[in-house]
Amino acid sequence: MRWVSKLPVPSSSRTFPVLAEGCEQFSKWLWAAFVPPRVRVQVWRFCYEAIPTMINLARKHAGVERNCMLCEAEVETTKHVLLGCLFARMVWALSHIPWGVLHRWNDGAAGWFSTVLRHLEREGTPCYLMLCWALAVGK
Repeated sequence: MRWVSKLPVPSSSRTFPVLAEGCEQFSKWLWAAFVPPRVRVQVWRFCYEAIPTMINLARKHAGVERNCMLCEAEVETTKHVLLGCLFARMVWALSHIPWGVLHRWNDGAAGWFSTVLRHLEREGTPCYLMLCWALAVGK
């Protein structure tokens, strides 16, 4: 497998660093994750609110509708893409990740990733990151 990282995957005993505590630690952890590089890049973009959500495009005066194109129920923000959209909720419902862990959105995407990853076992981390990537691609 070309994309397999040579760096050690963070163990479940190590806590996932919050971005506010140090971007360098977060970057090291993320780039060592056992997922394809495009997934790592997408997670990084989520954490820095750098994905092309409808609200981000509207802020850049792209002349787009701000509501989600899939559910049309809410303004499409990063939180909506990852948790709020009906499509995202169905994806998470079919995953092995408990909703009690997922619904803890406090300090934006970076804080959410940090919280969820602290509660996941090492084996669940790649699946979680892949699902986040798929939600971004599927929107």
